[in-house]
Amino acid sequence: MAPNEILDALHTKPFEPFRMCMTDGKAYDVYHPEMCMVGKRSVTIGITAQPTDVLYDRTIKLDPLHILRLEPLAAGTPKNGPPGAGPGPQS
Repeated sequence: MAPNEILDALHTKPFEPFRMCMTDGKAYDVYHPEMCMVGKRSVTIGITAQPTDVLYDRTIKLDPLHILRLEPLAAGTPKNGPPGAGPGPQS
C-alpha cells in the first residue's frame, strides 16, 4: 500500500479508526491518529492495552508493501489477540 493512502486515512476529519490488514493474515487496529507514524519505507504503530489508551505500551514497525488494505472499525469493535492486534485472519 502506498504510504500516502495511509496518511489520507490518518488525516480524515473527523478521524475514523481503522484496521490495517497484512499479507501474513495479521491485523493492527489504529484508534488514534497519533498512534501511527508513516515513513517512506515503514509504518510504526503504537500498541496500547486498551483502545482508549493515549500512551502506547510498545511499537511495531511494518513494511507498507505488506499492508493489503485498511478497513474501517465500527465504534466499540472488540479487540482479540495481543494488544493492538485485530482479530487476525478474516475468512
